[in-house]
Order: sequence, then C-alpha cells, then structure tokens
Amino acid sequence: MEFCNICFGFVLKIIFMLSIVGATTLDSDIQALILVKKGVDAASIGTTTCLGSWDFSVDPCDFRSTRQFVCGIRCDVKTREGKSRVTSLALDRVGYKGYLHPAIGNLTELTELDVSGNAFHGSIPESIAGLSKLTRLDLSENMLSGPLPLSLGKLGSLQVLSISGNMVSGSVPASLNNLKNLMRLDLSHNGLGGVIPPLGGMISLYNLDLSFNRLVGGIPSQLPRSLSQLTLKSNLLSGSLPLSLSSLSELGVLDLSINRLSGAIDGSLFAHPSLQQLNLSNNSFSAISVVNVSGMGSQLVAIDIGFNRITGVLPPNFSTLDSLAALYLRYNQFQGSIPVEYGVKAMNSSRPLVRLFLDGNYLTGGVPPDFLRLSPDKISGSFANNCLKSCPSSLLLCKGAQKPASVCKSAYRGSLL
Repeated sequence: MEFCNICFGFVLKIIFMLSIVGATTLDSDIQALILVKKGVDAASIGTTTCLGSWDFSVDPCDFRSTRQFVCGIRCDVKTREGKSRVTSLALDRVGYKGYLHPAIGNLTELTELDVSGNAFHGSIPESIAGLSKLTRLDLSENMLSGPLPLSLGKLGSLQVLSISGNMVSGSVPASLNNLKNLMRLDLSHNGLGGVIPPLGGMISLYNLDLSFNRLVGGIPSQLPRSLSQLTLKSNLLSGSLPLSLSSLSELGVLDLSINRLSGAIDGSLFAHPSLQQLNLSNNSFSAISVVNVSGMGSQLVAIDIGFNRITGVLPPNFSTLDSLAALYLRYNQFQGSIPVEYGVKAMNSSRPLVRLFLDGNYLTGGVPPDFLRLSPDKISGSFANNCLKSCPSSLLLCKGAQKPASVCKSAYRGSLL
C-alpha cells in the first residue's frame, strides 16, 4: 500500500511540474494518459511500442516531444488558454495486456479511440459514455467481457463502432437505435444472446455484422433502409424471412447462413435491384420460388442456399440472372433433371456460370450436353451424390459416386427414374 501511495505521489508531482513550466497539454488529459498506461501490464509494453515511448517527464502534446510520444496520440489546440487536448488515442496492435482504465473517459475531446488487436480484459468502462465527440470506437480483437454498456447509445457522434472478436455477453442494447450517425456496427464473434432489437432508427447504417453470436428469435422487420451489408451468420435465429428485406433498396450483401431459419425463400430476393451476394445456407428452408427476372437488371453474382431441406425441381430461372457466376444448391432434396438452361448459362461467353454445386440432392437423368463441351478450366463444382444415370467420370463435375439405387427408389417412392 505504501509503495502505491509513493507511485501516485510521483504521478501528481510530474503533473504539477508540467503545469508550472507551461505545459501545452491540459493537465487532466496528462493525468488520464498516465492512468491509461498504468492500467496496462508493464511486462507487455515493449520498448519499441507506442506505450513504451510515452515518457511523462515531457509534455505529451508538445511538438518537441516527438521522440518520447512517437505514436498513439494526436493533439489539437482546443481551449481558450491555448491548451492542447488529446483528440485521438490509437494504440498499436502488439498484444498489450491489462484493462481499460476508467480515466479514459476524461479525455473528453477524443474523436477516435482504437485499442484493437491487443489483449485487454475486463469490462468496457461506463466512462466511455462521456466521450460525446467520438466518431470512431474500435475495441475489436481483445479479451473484453461482460455486457455491452447501455450508455453506448449516448455516443451520438459515432460513425464506426467495432467490438468484434471479444467475449462480451448479454444482449444487444436497444439504446444503439439512438445512434443516427453510425455507419458501421460490428459486434461479431462474441457471446451475445437474446433477440435483435429494432434498429430502424440507425438511419445512416450501411454495414451491420452480428455474426458468430448466440442471438435468438426472428430477423427484425425494422432494419435501417440504408443497409448495404447485413451479416447475421452463425447464430440461433429462427422463423421465416421477413418480407421487409426486399425493401432494403441499398442492400448488396445478405448473409443469414448457419441459423435455424425455415419456411419458403421468397422469390423477390432474386429480383432485388442491388443485391450481389446472397447466402442462406445451413438453415431449414423447405421451399423456394424464383421469379422470372430476365431484363430486370439483377446484380446477383453469388447465391448459396445449400444445406437446407428444399424440395421440388431446380428452378431454371436462375439462368436468367445475367451476372450470376456462382450457384450453390447442394445438399437439399431437389428432384428431377438438371435444367438445360444451366448449361447454356455456363457456355455464356460474357457472363458465364463458373461455379455450380448441385451435389447431395436426388437429381435424375443425364448431364445437359453443354456441360460436356466445356473445358475443365471453365467451370468448377459437383454433380456427385445424386441419382444421375449418366454422369461420365471424365467430367470433373461428375467426380464422386452417385447415391445407391435403393436410396433413389425410396426418394421417388419406387417410381421409374
């Protein structure tokens, strides 16, 4: 205890010395920086790191101190008295260990706080809510735990919020819906649970990533219309696809894979005006409808609806998607023949289908002739594990065995294949 008191007295002495010799940095900012460094395990601070260069015997914001404070902070003159304020704290990604000291909330002129790519542990300090001018908060790839502070919803200037790759738990705070300037929200790779709250109030949000959590319930119908990327991969979401997804007119990437979603996949998604990548794989969808989108300007490049429970025949209208290059329909319960239209699309000289995975279904008949004329370097994929009677082993798409005849007869209830 006596040693700690001596250390704290030394800190106060440094601050006092700086203030009386005309330090350019506001005293409270200097004290906050000292405490932030104190929260970091000294053994994890290398001599060549940002924190290793912080020497508080000199003024952090004095331009003559560049040999000591070589990185990590940026300052600007902010007070009437000409005092400098720390406006950016961005540490290097070198594995700093320790905790985020609550004094970080005293750096009230911060517009950027980035401590990503380290090993900070403990909870996110509530004091961060006092940083009202923050536009970027990046705490990703650390070991932070505990719940997300409800007070994050008070950071009205935030444009980027990333807390991915930690161990935070609890629910997604509904208060985040207050962040009308937020453009990117990444809470992926954590232990968040509960339902996704309505987020329609985040009118500037274009990238939402809540993947690799434990979220339950349905996909909320109230989502920002500004979204261009929505990633909810690898959660426990259930229910059907909300029709409101089709109204997100700016949406370019939609990834809902590895969940428990069910029901029918509405064909309007395939006619979406801006959607380029659609991944609904590893769910429990049972049906699909594909509208004729020929001439409607579809932008879809890749579709993955593999590993579901979809029955019926393969939709030939996928071939009318002009930009489509990759189609994954594998491991469903499709029956019937491979549409000849798929072969025509693969032979397209300007926008061909270059990846086609139909394996793991109950397809019958033979391979459309256009596939037999394609050179091996023009298309990759698989027609294996089906009920095809004619799939020559010389064709790379046919590598792998077909289902046993008994399995195929059972699937077709003994009718002739």
